[in-house]
Amino acid sequence: MDNSTLHIKHIKSDGTAGSEEPELNLQPGQIMALEGSMGSGRTTLVKAILGLGDPGNRRIHVGGFDPRTDELEARRLIAYVSEDLIFPA
Repeated sequence: MDNSTLHIKHIKSDGTAGSEEPELNLQPGQIMALEGSMGSGRTTLVKAILGLGDPGNRRIHVGGFDPRTDELEARRLIAYVSEDLIFPA
C-alpha cells in the first residue's frame, strides 16, 4: 500500500475476472466523482469507505487505516456530503 489518503483494491464487487484488478488511489486534495448506472454499487462503495457497510472483497484504507478495524481514525479523515439534505423544521 502507498501513502495515499484513500486506497481501494478490488473495486469490482461482482466477482467478474479481469486481466487487472482495479485500484483507486487518491492523494490529498484530489477530487473524485463516482458514477455508474443504477445498481452498479456506488452507494455500497461509499458506505464501505465510511465504515458503514460491508466492503465485501474490497480492501479499503483511509489514511492508512482500515475503516472496519480503525473506524474512528478513518472517519476523522473523511468529509462526506449526502445528496439528501435534511434540515430541521
